[in-house]
Amino acid sequence: MVKELVAKVIDVETGEILDELYSGDKIVHPQPKPDDDLIKGYNSDKRFVKLFEGVNELRQYLNNNGEFTTAISLADYICYEDCILRYRGMRKGRILDAKSLSELMDIPYKTICRHLNSLMKKGIIAITKVGNKDNSEELIEVYVANPNIYLRGCDVNKTALGLFEKSGWNSYKQDIIRGDVKEI
Repeated sequence: MVKELVAKVIDVETGEILDELYSGDKIVHPQPKPDDDLIKGYNSDKRFVKLFEGVNELRQYLNNNGEFTTAISLADYICYEDCILRYRGMRKGRILDAKSLSELMDIPYKTICRHLNSLMKKGIIAITKVGNKDNSEELIEVYVANPNIYLRGCDVNKTALGLFEKSGWNSYKQDIIRGDVKEI
């Protein structure tokens, strides 16, 4: 049986005929290995903060670009595990109050206070008291970021998570993962 020539494979750069295709031939493309397109360990030497799914929903919920910018910018200051806002997000970094955040973020003090208060009401951050490492008798107020929205590292302090138990953000995140969030 004579097969009919249906196409020729030509090198687009040189014009050379590389192969001929006949009726009934199968074209098999090599399958890339799953990891061929991945760069393993990319920026593994850099510090990072996880920002969970739902950023656009967070922006819509905040309904204020300034509040959203503040909320996202707080990621730079979230400490490992306890989610307390500290200088550079480091456990030994100084605890940040509204005045410090105002200066670091270059946002007027009254504006940052307004944003922080709004973010607290919306369950994005909380304020709580913790022991002072320099004076065990003294409690100091700290801002804590909601680990259901963003988290530095993989582990979270149970107390930090408990502060946001009734914020609705944990169930919201689960709704997003399950695909239960309504399309707009």
